[in-house]
Amino acid sequence: MRKNNLGLKSMQSPLSFTKNKPFWALFVTQFLGAFNDNFFRTAFITLLTYHFVGIPEESKAMFVSAAFGVFMTPFFLFSPLAGQLADRFSKARIIQWVKGAEILIVAFSSFGFVYQNPYFLLISLFCMGTHSAIFGPAKYALLPELIPEKALLKGNGYIEAGAFFAVMGGTLIGALMIHNNISPLALCGQIFFIACLGFCVSLGLSPNPTPKIPFTFQFSWLKQVRQLYRVTQQDPQVFKATIGLAWFWLVGALLLAQLPPLAKEILNVQESVFIFFLFLFTLGVGTGSMVCHWVFRGEITTKYTPLLALLMIPALFDLASFTSPLAEVQVSLEKVLSMKQGLRFMLDIFSLSLLGGLFVVPLYTFLQARVASRHLSQVVAFSNIMIAGFMVFVSFISSFLLSLGFSIPFLIKITAVGQSIMALYMIGILPKETLSTFSTFFKAIWKNKKLIND
Repeated sequence: MRKNNLGLKSMQSPLSFTKNKPFWALFVTQFLGAFNDNFFRTAFITLLTYHFVGIPEESKAMFVSAAFGVFMTPFFLFSPLAGQLADRFSKARIIQWVKGAEILIVAFSSFGFVYQNPYFLLISLFCMGTHSAIFGPAKYALLPELIPEKALLKGNGYIEAGAFFAVMGGTLIGALMIHNNISPLALCGQIFFIACLGFCVSLGLSPNPTPKIPFTFQFSWLKQVRQLYRVTQQDPQVFKATIGLAWFWLVGALLLAQLPPLAKEILNVQESVFIFFLFLFTLGVGTGSMVCHWVFRGEITTKYTPLLALLMIPALFDLASFTSPLAEVQVSLEKVLSMKQGLRFMLDIFSLSLLGGLFVVPLYTFLQARVASRHLSQVVAFSNIMIAGFMVFVSFISSFLLSLGFSIPFLIKITAVGQSIMALYMIGILPKETLSTFSTFFKAIWKNKKLIND
């Protein structure tokens, strides 16, 4: 079995996982939870954008932006405490309690869907975010108890792939159900059923006895974050990888939040077209994630990261150039597929998301392969805080700029400029041998240029 550039063996055959019932219980539990989170959020955003009455159009874009921030804020606030809980109590028991709480949360949210109350749904969304923020550290901490150490990389790969598919499925099905005018009660019933199913599956996790060691909770959020920062900062490449992951989710959050109002208010397309745009976006990320192993030939490396970040810039700038409607009347999907401008927009969406999938999966794998097992949970917690912080920031700054009268294309243009800076920043994550090759190459060019001038 060949080794990668970090000295780690490539993944083994997946057959060894087929009989590991606790692992698959965790896999299905997190899949259903991620599906429900994204189904709930997408249904809320689609309802708000296309169906809620009594809300001014200019307020809808701000509500949509705020929804992403409200969902991610608990990750920013509660990740350090969630990590402590996972260290102190049975991880399986924490997961079961969290999934039980999810049933109560979705039952509470039914009022908002039935009576089309966006404020009530925002409160429910915050609670869903809190549930997921506590679930995450327990999930990652439980995994080493379910599978042998030599299979951890493969197990994490399965978990991440499942999460991507859950996000895609929840996002797409949530939008489709609203488009097909599913009744609020049926919508609430589905969310409630999935929450109950997730709780039942979580019961397949057997709580392990917790070690009886002295443990004191650290309630100072700032001290906890400083400790996580110190651990992550020990390896500059690991720290840069966490920044790269946070930036990826910032761009994704901005695009997903602004895609509904961009499609309706600027491009002037029908709801079915927006759903197709959403499908292209999720298909692109999913395809990029799935072909990573083939594109990089199973190698765990970051040497292509700056190039992938660079390739996203033209697509972002081109998206920002769409500032006027495709037509005077709302455009159908058939019409968009026959328009040059429509095809160009779809190519931008798909290529950007495809490159994003190729960009993010190697970074996750790099963290899992590079960081020592005793520090991995702390680095993951810090990465979650950074991701949440970036997403909350872009959510609220977008709402603020939109309230000042700035346009959605302007927000995307600012993001494209930020992507250019990020591409330069990610050069620092290149392996030493790659940096050495580049340095030698540019020194040779400079030397030859001087000889020619002389």
